Amino acid sequence: MGQQSKPRPETPKAPPSPVSRAGAMDGDGGGESSPVIEFCQMKHSLRVDFAAGTAVAPGDPVRLIVSSPPRVLSAGEDVGEVRDSSGQAMLRCLMDGYEMSGVVDLVDLTGRQGQISVSGRESG
Repeated sequence: MGQQSKPRPETPKAPPSPVSRAGAMDGDGGGESSPVIEFCQMKHSLRVDFAAGTAVAPGDPVRLIVSSPPRVLSAGEDVGEVRDSSGQAMLRCLMDGYEMSGVVDLVDLTGRQGQISVSGRESG
């Protein structure tokens, strides 16, 4: 008669090594910086679609806020949204507690598209 084999239990997997907010590995990992932290703190150039009627110019300070895609604020006003492939990565940095801020680099002649440069720092 057919004997059914007993299902083998899965081997438990080790949990990922925790990383502190400062970037050091907890335990014996030394003082290595986390790739995520390094990424969020790097300077990023992002394409932006500016909202109609907004008056932004190169050099204006900007910051990103949580939205999908991230929204761009300048002088406390919503002036557009990130339209770059890095938008989801910027959203992740925002959700991980980073304040992503920088400046407007370029605005096209129509005032509807441009580029910003932002980098992150831990908020708190």
